[in-house]
Amino acid sequence: MLSAIKFTSESLEASHIASKRFDFVHGRSFQATRMLGGETLFRSWLHFAAKKCCWEIVDYLIDKGLLINQHGGLSDSLPIEQAAAGGHPEVVALLIQKGSQLDTDVSTRNPLFAAIYAGSIEAVELLLKAGINHRVKYSGDKA
Repeated sequence: MLSAIKFTSESLEASHIASKRFDFVHGRSFQATRMLGGETLFRSWLHFAAKKCCWEIVDYLIDKGLLINQHGGLSDSLPIEQAAAGGHPEVVALLIQKGSQLDTDVSTRNPLFAAIYAGSIEAVELLLKAGINHRVKYSGDKA
């Protein structure tokens, strides 16, 4: 009997969590919508999704109104730099298509440098085709 009660309790909890996750993903609650626009300790949810190669989530978050050119995180980077640093050309391509800036003002947030360091030749080629400044020269960290 005790194991049946425990199973039922765990099932209800799992069902509740699944329901909340569905609401969050589909933006069906005020709290979920507020959470989407918030920031984690180090960057926005868009930065996080770009770094983790979740292009479907990146696309969804942009469609929900998250700012594609919002700087965030310790390096004050854009989501495209995070995607390039993760070596994810499909996310880089999506962000370019959606209008991401190609910020080369500071060397530590240059997406071209990030793609080279990650070893993603495809991301490097996408950034070059999109017109990133590959001739930028830095004095210290700034261009």
